Amino acid sequence: MTNKFPPEILQNIFKELIEYGNKTLEIHKYFYRDLYNCLFVNRYWFSNAIILLWQNTLRKFYKKNILTSKKLITTYILSLSKESKELLYENNIINLKQKSIITLCNYESLLKNLNLTELFTKLIYWILNIEEEEFDMEILETQDINMIIAYHFNDEKSEMKRNLLYKEIFNNFIKN
Repeated sequence: MTNKFPPEILQNIFKELIEYGNKTLEIHKYFYRDLYNCLFVNRYWFSNAIILLWQNTLRKFYKKNILTSKKLITTYILSLSKESKELLYENNIINLKQKSIITLCNYESLLKNLNLTELFTKLIYWILNIEEEEFDMEILETQDINMIIAYHFNDEKSEMKRNLLYKEIFNNFIKN
């Protein structure tokens, strides 16, 4: 019976839950977990819930940590075009597995609010994950975000990778 709702009604129900969840950060955190679980009800619910879950992934209050950034940017990379993935692969930014994976949907097309500062921050975290053998991730998670960014902003090796990756992801956002 729940898959009989027209998409507009189901999405409005989800939006009302988001508005209710936005009243406090604590409720908000749990709501997104509940909305995430809606992805697994059936394909119909997936196609309606995914729109809301991915419309603002680069928001300021979203978790600012290495692991979350790695997952988010990896998802965006996996949904890039073949040409973009080939370019990133040739420049040793992504591996062969990442180059060959195709995502279920085009996540960039769902993004409604593009925060370039947050994208930049998450890219720096993602670049750190490429060389994670060099870093103690637990210690890095406790460090000030601005200090990490300032340190790695001037690193030539990561700057080239970051700029190329930033350009490809940004272009994909703009296209969609």
